[in-house]
Amino acid sequence: MLRIGEKNISLRALQTFEAVGEHLSMSRAAESLSVTQSAVSHQVRNLEKELGVALFLRAGRTLKLTAEGDRLFRSVSRTLTDLRHDIDSFAEEHFDGVLTIAAPPTFTTLWLLPRLPEFRERFPQLRYRLKTMPVPTPAALPDADITIQFGARNWPEMRVTPLVDTNYMPVCAPQLLKGRSRFLPGDLEAETLIHDDNGDAWARWLGAVALGGLVPAEEIFCDKSHDALEMARMGMGFAINDQIITSNWIEAGLLIQPFSQSVESYDKFFIVTDQDVKPAAQEFESWLRRCVAQQGYGN
Repeated sequence: MLRIGEKNISLRALQTFEAVGEHLSMSRAAESLSVTQSAVSHQVRNLEKELGVALFLRAGRTLKLTAEGDRLFRSVSRTLTDLRHDIDSFAEEHFDGVLTIAAPPTFTTLWLLPRLPEFRERFPQLRYRLKTMPVPTPAALPDADITIQFGARNWPEMRVTPLVDTNYMPVCAPQLLKGRSRFLPGDLEAETLIHDDNGDAWARWLGAVALGGLVPAEEIFCDKSHDALEMARMGMGFAINDQIITSNWIEAGLLIQPFSQSVESYDKFFIVTDQDVKPAAQEFESWLRRCVAQQGYGN
């Protein structure tokens, strides 16, 4: 209860009023607060009674703020926003020291680094150390607070949980398809295929589209996924990789997916931490999962 002058104002009533003022609907406000509509109506009526003014004009199910209601809504919304920001900052600023993150190089370069500023903004006290997690997963685990690895491997005494699985699809530079009204998987026979493995990824995809015997005009083999995708971005041919790794360059228009067909990845990304997860690493893991979910991918 807040004592304001001679009036006792319930903080819950102000929160409820803010929700109703935002949605201009008792039912939507109730849904956003996870309470019943009658509870919302009760809180608003009590607040109006305590203040001695009408806060809403009611016409059936339609609500509109009165002049007094609009004035109060702006003040309450501003105050509650400041409160939420301060409370969130208290929770976030206690993370300090160093957070060591190990991840595959291509995942780090193409997916993690473009998003990391968002996490750093939330936790300005943290310092970051990035380490490379080789692919395939090595015999020794890097010394890190949180590790993202591709491929299952059980580490004794460690906590290993799936992050995301995804599909493999061919990608190429947009200019490779300019002037072509139609491009079919069989047309790859006249193109250059770029590999970052021994050819297995392309073989699986070609088999899935009934082109297992296709022999391209040229093939390029390289050791690193990033190099293969960079060649594709430069227009040197068609590469293949998963939708997580390629997502940023596709969104930026640097690469396109010329075909709708995809194949399931032979493995998935995992998160590895100590059983007793460091608080900052736990927050980083939650953030990773939110980012992946926002892209529409799941475990």
